[in-house]
Amino acid sequence: MGVFASFNPETREVTGFYDDAIHERSKIPDGAVEVTAEARRAALAIGGRIVIDPATGEMSAAPAVAPTSEALHARLAALRFESETGGIEVGGVPVPTDRASAAMMASALATVKKWPIPFKSAAGFVDLDEATTRSIAEAVATHVQDCFAHERDIAARIEAGELATIEEVDLAWANRAN
Repeated sequence: MGVFASFNPETREVTGFYDDAIHERSKIPDGAVEVTAEARRAALAIGGRIVIDPATGEMSAAPAVAPTSEALHARLAALRFESETGGIEVGGVPVPTDRASAAMMASALATVKKWPIPFKSAAGFVDLDEATTRSIAEAVATHVQDCFAHERDIAARIEAGELATIEEVDLAWANRAN
């Protein structure tokens, strides 16, 4: 009676375990390597991906796979969006910067003819005059464009190979000039 590990011959990644007390020998894949029950328990305790040395049956954690450029860019875009839409303070008043709020502020500035206008901030309603509305709209627009500029700069670092892990992208975003 034995325990067997099947694996991908190119990557040596374990694809399954078989116990001939449970599985018919004819159902155990060709090339599967016999391992001890203890080795199987230890390998399963590793969690995640496992590789095997077919010559010895020794198993270990598979090396970490570097994230793709697409995954790094997706993480960066998520960080930018979170920052872009996370809000700012203007004159001590919290101002939302989600896309709907930013569009409403720009629209108010472009279309309102009668001042002051009521504005609902995170702190509650305030009356805004034209100069304050313009100041807020400019601050929101500057904040949003700064977020995209930071994303562009960090994306260039990803493409240049300077940033190769999610952690490095997170750190680059956290350390950007504010």
